[in-house]
Amino acid sequence: MRLLKLPEPEQKRVDRESVRKAEALEKIREIHGDLPTLEFPRISLDRAYFSIFSKDIFKHIYKGKDRYLDKYDQKRIDKMVEEMRTQGFQKVDFDLPERKNMSYRGDVFNNYPQFKQNMVDHKGHGTGLHFKLCDFEDEVISWITISMRQPHMAVAYVNFQKYYRYLNDIPKPTIGNFDTNFLPVEMDDREKIFDDFSKLFITWCREVEIQYRHKMYELFEYDLDPEKTEVIPISIEIPCEYLHRDVAEFAWLSDVAFCKSVVKHSDLTRTMYLNKNLKSQRFQMKIYQKAFGLARMELTVHKDWASHFFSGDDPKILKDKIKMCIDAVLGEYRLSLYDIKPVEMTYSRFLGQLASALDWDRDMLLMIIESKNSEFKFTRDNQSLQKKLIKADLIEREKPNSKVWIKTDFARWLSSQLGGYFICPHCRTYMIKSEKSLEYVCSSCGYSKKMI
Repeated sequence: MRLLKLPEPEQKRVDRESVRKAEALEKIREIHGDLPTLEFPRISLDRAYFSIFSKDIFKHIYKGKDRYLDKYDQKRIDKMVEEMRTQGFQKVDFDLPERKNMSYRGDVFNNYPQFKQNMVDHKGHGTGLHFKLCDFEDEVISWITISMRQPHMAVAYVNFQKYYRYLNDIPKPTIGNFDTNFLPVEMDDREKIFDDFSKLFITWCREVEIQYRHKMYELFEYDLDPEKTEVIPISIEIPCEYLHRDVAEFAWLSDVAFCKSVVKHSDLTRTMYLNKNLKSQRFQMKIYQKAFGLARMELTVHKDWASHFFSGDDPKILKDKIKMCIDAVLGEYRLSLYDIKPVEMTYSRFLGQLASALDWDRDMLLMIIESKNSEFKFTRDNQSLQKKLIKADLIEREKPNSKVWIKTDFARWLSSQLGGYFICPHCRTYMIKSEKSLEYVCSSCGYSKKMI
């Protein structure tokens, strides 16, 4: 039987890959695992939503009708605001003073057709006027929408990550796996960043409260008392970021967290959602690869969890409350921030040598090895990452002119050799495949586990 020969260019490529694999195997044999080390995350804030309302508004709505406010005293109004803190503003069943006399201000709404937008307020779906507060990198990163139904509650939004970059002239990141909603990995002064975001939260709340009162005067000629205007958090994302780390180093969390289910995605982010069995969930936890070298554990709190922990105007106290919030959320999964340790990869030494020899970024190489998906798509926000992977010969087009990219042979081989793992139950390090038997062996303590 005559064997077909490969074309000369293809044969050269195969020979080159064989040499690379042989050199890589030589280095893999020299690996010795290291124990994990505690690394406190970089804590900041990300996307947040607020409801805004003024207790002072009723004196304007019932102008000349003080008897209504006497009948429905301030305690009733305070109870309504407390209900908003607990449930958020959407479809809250509270008793407004003389609700039958509340009106829809269609006269004002029709004067601003360029700002019209659908929204959800205290009575459900309705309409409001939408105002942009800040544009950055071709995106609206802060806005406010005011309901046209009295008492004119408002919804406000801010992307704290991008707002912080906007205020501090921080360049747009170029290594994001999905978007640019993060700070550069090089910004590693964790304490300063935590301080800055605590101050930024308080500052932004003051700014949006001023904007709300200004818009209310501009639209309805209501001069509201700032002391009676409430900015109530209803949903806030808290990123806890581990720098120069890969989400694979925290994969063990899905095995020990107490939750109903774990949903894993196979794209570059490798997102893991840890879902609790709650009818009315006030929090969410997910772990994913934000960019190469940036593993993010993102906690989101809603409604009374958000309004309880994110209150006050002292940055130091707010920092303590944010830590308490993180502890409270992790406590629901029977986890602790102080026990979350990155598991050191047993092939990390080889990885550093390989990346150095080929002039690649180590974190980028680790991300490709641990990523299980075989297809990649890129957008405008992560084109820089695409170029880096192409330059490193780690991805290639599935077909000529295709928008779908796949791993190269070498990248797939590295994933097959290093990507599969078990974690040693004794010393919490990754176990590597044995060359002599169908087992995974811990290089630290010698514990073994059969592959099949």
